[in-house]
Amino acid sequence: MMKTKSFGFWIGLFSIVGGTFVFCISLGFGQTPPAKLTIQETARPNPLRADHPIAVPGEIRQTAVQNEDIQFPPLVNWDNSSAAATQSAPFEGIDPFAAPVHEFEMPAPLVETTTATQPLDVPATSASSLSSAEPFAPQQSEAAVPSRALSFESSSSAVQPQLATSSLGDFEDPQRTAALHRSMPPMQQSAPSEGTGMPGPSILEGLQTPHLTLQKEMPEEVVIDQPATLKTVIQNVGQSVARNVTIIDRIPQGTRLLSTIPEADVLPNGELRWSVGNLDPNVQLVVEMRVLPVREGEIGSVATVNYSGEVSGRIAVTRPMLKVEVRAPAEVKLGEIANIEIIVSNPGTATVTNVVLEERVPDGLFHRDGRVIQNRGITTLRPKESKKLTLPLLCVGAGNLVNHVVVTADGNLMVEERTTIRALAPVLELEIVGARSRFLERTSDYRLIVANKGNSSAHNVALELALPSAVQFVSTNQSGVYDAATHSVHWALEELPAQEAGEIELIVMPIQKGEHSLRFTGTGENNLRAESVLPVTIDGIAAITFDIAGDSNLVEVGKDVIYEIRVSNRGTRAAENVRVRATLPEGMTFVRAEGGRFQANGGIIQFESIPLLEPRSENLYRLSARSQIEGDHRINVQVISDDLRSPITKEESTRVFR
Repeated sequence: MMKTKSFGFWIGLFSIVGGTFVFCISLGFGQTPPAKLTIQETARPNPLRADHPIAVPGEIRQTAVQNEDIQFPPLVNWDNSSAAATQSAPFEGIDPFAAPVHEFEMPAPLVETTTATQPLDVPATSASSLSSAEPFAPQQSEAAVPSRALSFESSSSAVQPQLATSSLGDFEDPQRTAALHRSMPPMQQSAPSEGTGMPGPSILEGLQTPHLTLQKEMPEEVVIDQPATLKTVIQNVGQSVARNVTIIDRIPQGTRLLSTIPEADVLPNGELRWSVGNLDPNVQLVVEMRVLPVREGEIGSVATVNYSGEVSGRIAVTRPMLKVEVRAPAEVKLGEIANIEIIVSNPGTATVTNVVLEERVPDGLFHRDGRVIQNRGITTLRPKESKKLTLPLLCVGAGNLVNHVVVTADGNLMVEERTTIRALAPVLELEIVGARSRFLERTSDYRLIVANKGNSSAHNVALELALPSAVQFVSTNQSGVYDAATHSVHWALEELPAQEAGEIELIVMPIQKGEHSLRFTGTGENNLRAESVLPVTIDGIAAITFDIAGDSNLVEVGKDVIYEIRVSNRGTRAAENVRVRATLPEGMTFVRAEGGRFQANGGIIQFESIPLLEPRSENLYRLSARSQIEGDHRINVQVISDDLRSPITKEESTRVFR
């Protein structure tokens, strides 16, 4: 009986103690402090530092990474000094003639977004939102590593213990990736402007393959009201750094959170977030969540991991350029060859194509192919390549001659060069100074001007004046020699210095009417030649003269005086429409007249006009007048013809006495 009672006593006591213990546990007594973060590494140190980023496994899903500014985080084993040098110095291979590259802030990348509960497969109907012609449509390539959001769902049963694990699926899914790209909305094309992108560090070039595997580790079974540790294991099995790794998980339903390792941020919606930075290749990370189950059943949660990858590329932008250099002699003499060297080069970084060289020959230089010469033999010029051409030009003039070379190529490339060449040559100028109208049998004086307007002396200059047959040579100076056989006059000058001139006098006699010309020519060394022609019109001239004389200079009042008027043409051409008019003074009266028909009106006697008065002929008029008053009286006679601009007037004086 005692044994039975003693056994029941102990059973009751044990029940009381056990209940008390359970009650204490439910109040939180006896909880252990959180353990440190357990990190399993495969060959690298712990990346959970402020300057490193991370990643998690499970079912692969994508979510958006919303960043206002994306900056390049520091790289593992990156030398800061070399990075500074890279930023301060231009990249090798970049064209030095290209437009300057400006610093910028990179905008947030465009990424696909799904929720943690949305399946990855996108319906085929979403592909219609993106036109195949959209120039900014995202393209799938090996170098592009899109942002990833990885989630892992696991559960644990509080009744039936089992190990809940999931296989680590392949990170790349071509079908799902293509579907996501097709569903992306097209980017809006902005107005054309200069870009702001710059190449990144060389480590970001080439294929970038950050790849995270995710797995949850938890016990097969836990007892209600006993702490349990849920682990999420993340490993970067790729070959590139996974950047901006963020882990988001929820407290399993039916549990209360005790602690996290490392410490997580509790979001307003109750989610836990670990911002762990960058995760290097072959580095594993473990985060822990310690919870207390409060009711029986299956517990678990889905962990989501967001991360991003970066890739950089660069291309050298080249520029074709043209340069022309012309080498020519500073001076060249008349008759000499000036060799023009033309050097065409490409100082740029791209090949110049379809090169055409054009030479524009100035006045004073000569080439048999004409004034504009084209050369298409250069064709192309590789970067830093140059070609030389030589063009011979004959000097045929004097002065400062400007040679013009123009080079063109594809891409609207054009350069030109003007080169001044001082051509040394005499320039012979001849001039005949004298009247263009001459009269028969009237000597004509001419001046012959000989000048050297060039910039060098003229040597062995021979001058010749060819006379027309309508004139006779009379005389000249400057040692001129008349050649009767050629009816020309010749002079010889051994040298005529530059910018000097001389004058020759010439006298000739016109002997034949008509249109003629004097031709003055000069020649010298190096095909020096000049000529001057003066047209001359030779015509006869009517030279009207007349004389008046009385038979007596002293007469008595009442007596008659007889005046003779003799009109002559001493010229070489007939005088036309010759008219004579006599005016008697007061004190004399008209008596009679002879020599032609006339009209007398008081004291004015007008003789009839003579149509033609031939050269070397004359006409005689006689006029009788009676004196009425004593004194000194003057008779006035005028002769005019069509050849005279104004009449010829003469007077004859007669003294009358009583």
